[in-house]
Amino acid sequence: MSRSGPYSSWAFRGQQNADWEIWTSLSRYLRGFGVNPTVWPPQEARIIRIFKRKAHLHLDHVPDDKDTFQWLALIQHYGGPTRLLDFTWSPYVAAFFALESATSDAAVFALDTRKLQPELRVGAAAYQSLRATGAFEKLFLPGTNQIVTNTEPGV
Repeated sequence: MSRSGPYSSWAFRGQQNADWEIWTSLSRYLRGFGVNPTVWPPQEARIIRIFKRKAHLHLDHVPDDKDTFQWLALIQHYGGPTRLLDFTWSPYVAAFFALESATSDAAVFALDTRKLQPELRVGAAAYQSLRATGAFEKLFLPGTNQIVTNTEPGV
């Protein structure tokens, strides 16, 4: 699907409460249980490991073991906590998620993806996207880089 028009590069996120901070489901989950942020990486690794171990019982096709981004997309899809933050290209879909269960003021956030850094870099290694081989594991998983980028899992 090609997008066109003045908002074709914009991504949207709907939240049922306008007062909520924009946190990933993993951040909300671990903060809710009072887990010290220094142990978030091993907790996330445990979630991924358990999901991988049991996925074949529920899925016809599982991603390559090393495609961490695809695994996280599946965990997110099935309601598990991840550090991915869902946005949509449709303001209508974002409005649906904002209003579906709202009991107070809801919010739709808009992000112009053209303003995001087009090239991701760690040391001498540069990647055009997190989907490039090895990019996600080197840039994102260590949790030492502040990254905001848009990318989509493979189909």
